Amino acid sequence: MEMIPNCDSHIPVPGHPCHLVRRSRAGSPGTVERAPPDHVRAVGARRARRRDGDRAGRSRELSPSPTALDDAFRELLGEGRLDELHAAVIRAELAGELSELQALTWQATLALCEHSVLALDYLEMAEAIAVSEHERAMVAEHLAIYDLVSGDPRGAAERCLAALAHGRQTEGLWLNLLVALAGMGELDALDAVLRCLARLERNCTALLVERMCAEPALDAVCARPAFRPLLDCRAAV
Repeated sequence: MEMIPNCDSHIPVPGHPCHLVRRSRAGSPGTVERAPPDHVRAVGARRARRRDGDRAGRSRELSPSPTALDDAFRELLGEGRLDELHAAVIRAELAGELSELQALTWQATLALCEHSVLALDYLEMAEAIAVSEHERAMVAEHLAIYDLVSGDPRGAAERCLAALAHGRQTEGLWLNLLVALAGMGELDALDAVLRCLARLERNCTALLVERMCAEPALDAVCARPAFRPLLDCRAAV
């Protein structure tokens, strides 16, 4: 998860007006399904490509190299090998390779894949121990995914906007916001977000465009006219 600069904008999500201000740089229990929901698999794999360290909440490079642990977790999640991923997360935490917060968010991802009510419990525990802005943004991303998987795109959009309004700028928050708005059919708000992304720093926009193009849930978004200027930003990098 990368912390990225904000932009000056007003995104008119119905029922939740939210001003983004410029930030200074620096399922039901009992049924276990082994195939992860598509959005959990896609977002989990996307996030596993990025290191979750940075306990101090510093701004990160936009293209950090994945670790061997990230690669292993991503592969297990993408292939639906959840028992193996669960065991790997436990081993990594015991070995000190994962922080408590990282372990909780991975456990929440596993619980979401299994349609377990424990997912929200894990996320609430993670929210309680998050200290830095980076950690709070990380938890907000996972909570937004929980909302999306639970069929509440409006809740996911409001959660992402609340985090963005507090200067917690991350790739995942922007992408989850786009998925949520697309799910609600809020096309005006969706286009407003796309215009906002065009005003981020060019390398940030290029990264987001790359990830959007790789996200099946955003295929329709990438086909919108408001997305075309973002392609120009990526080409210019």
